[in-house]
Amino acid sequence: MATLGLERGGDEKMIALAQAARIILVTLALPFLIRSVTGVAPDLSGGAAFIPLSSVHTNDVLWFSVAVLFGVAAGILLRLPARYLLGPMSASAIMHVTGLTHFELPTAARAAAQILIGATIGCRFAMASPRKIMAVIGLSFGSTILLLSVTLAFAGFLSFLTGDRFTALILAYSPGSVAEVSLIALSLGVEIPFVVVHQIVRLFLVIGGAAAVFRWMKR
Repeated sequence: MATLGLERGGDEKMIALAQAARIILVTLALPFLIRSVTGVAPDLSGGAAFIPLSSVHTNDVLWFSVAVLFGVAAGILLRLPARYLLGPMSASAIMHVTGLTHFELPTAARAAAQILIGATIGCRFAMASPRKIMAVIGLSFGSTILLLSVTLAFAGFLSFLTGDRFTALILAYSPGSVAEVSLIALSLGVEIPFVVVHQIVRLFLVIGGAAAVFRWMKR
C-alpha cells in the first residue's frame, strides 16, 4: 500500500506508519478478541515449521528464480498494481497449484526477507516528527477498531449461515498480516490453508480495489 500510494503522490511515511500500526494493533488485539468471544485462549508460544537450509535443492532454487523473473515480467506487462509483489506471488501460486513444484522457502530466507522489509519500511520514518507519528497511530487505532468490528460481524453472520468455525472465520477476515494471522491460526489449531487463502484473496482485492478507486477518483 505504501508503494501504491507513493506512485500516486501520497505521503509514503504516513501510509507506511499507518499500515505498520494497523498490523501491530490487529496482532495484539486478535488473541484477546477471540478469547473474549469464544473462550478459546491462543497458545502463542507456537510457531511455523522450521525448514533448514539443507533441505533446499538446486531444482528449488531454479523454480524460485522462475517465479520471480516471470512473475515480475508478467506484472509489468499486465500492469498489475504492486507488480513486484503480485506478479511473483501469482506465478508461485500457479506453479504450486498445478503441481509443477512444491518448493518451500527455508526459515532463514523467510527471516531475512522479513528483516529486509522491516528495515525498508523503518527507513521511511526518517525525519518524521513525534507529533505526526502519534497522530497517525491515533487514526490507525480508530480504523483498526472499526475494521475488527466489521470482521466480527461478518464472521458471526457467516458462521450462523454456514456452520463453519467462528474462530476460523475471524482469522480469515481479519485485517492483519498473512504471517501474523497464520501464526495465531497455528496456535489455535485452525486450518491454516483456509485462513491463508482468504488472506491472500483479501490482499488481491484490497490492492486491486485501491487501484480502481484511485482511477475513479482521478476521473
